[in-house]
Amino acid sequence: MNEKSLTVSFNVNNNDIDYITKKVIAYNAENFPSVSETAGKDLNIIVKDESGIIIGGIICIYYVFCLYIRLLWVDNLYRGMKLGSHLLSEVEKTARENGCRMMHTDTFGTRSLGFYTKRGFEVFGTLDGYPDNVKHFYLKKLLF
Repeated sequence: MNEKSLTVSFNVNNNDIDYITKKVIAYNAENFPSVSETAGKDLNIIVKDESGIIIGGIICIYYVFCLYIRLLWVDNLYRGMKLGSHLLSEVEKTARENGCRMMHTDTFGTRSLGFYTKRGFEVFGTLDGYPDNVKHFYLKKLLF
């Protein structure tokens, strides 16, 4: 392959991301027969206040009988009101209904680490070496 004919770009848009995602899903479906029919499907929930402002949400994706929680956020004003727990419960229920065998996520914060472990997640890996002794925690929860 001639490198001069390649174009490398850091200007990536949502269509580019969707294209790469679909290609990986197709590859996995072809090479790993156990890939779930829901692979690559998003599961996202948002919560709005009475004026329509987003105050929380959870962003997830299904793949290979798993649900990966990419992001979970609750506005500071609404923390401690079980909103995060409710969002997590809803995606877990939907994951089970769709045949998922596990959920997993990752976090940098020890506060969120406690949030997840109280809800049945367990740490399966830790990555350290960040400034200020910050650690990156990887968590999973089996659903069967």
